[in-house]
Amino acid sequence: MLQWYGQSEKCIKAIFSLASKIAPSVIFVDEVDSMLGQRENPEEHESLRKLKNEFMVHWDGLRTKDTERVLVLAATNRPFDLDEAVIRRLPRRLMVNLPDAPNRAKILKVILAKED
Repeated sequence: MLQWYGQSEKCIKAIFSLASKIAPSVIFVDEVDSMLGQRENPEEHESLRKLKNEFMVHWDGLRTKDTERVLVLAATNRPFDLDEAVIRRLPRRLMVNLPDAPNRAKILKVILAKED
């Protein structure tokens, strides 16, 4: 969220516009639940609702243009907090579990090997 009213929506529009111009491209949203969480929250500020609507309008615009190859990827630790409209727009979902103990040990070895 930006300081001035309406600036966040302008940035969303600019992101989608740039992604379309330089396609093929990827728009990656990390912690998507913080921006596109459920809209039923009565304490949610109007500016955040407008931001969500702007994002989804532009996202829908991409989906209607077959020639534009822009992929929207999102990551979250809280998938059940996402708005239903967002979930409908994500045709594929991939669960990435935590590594098991042997794989954690391998990861640590790789990281610690760089510390020497």
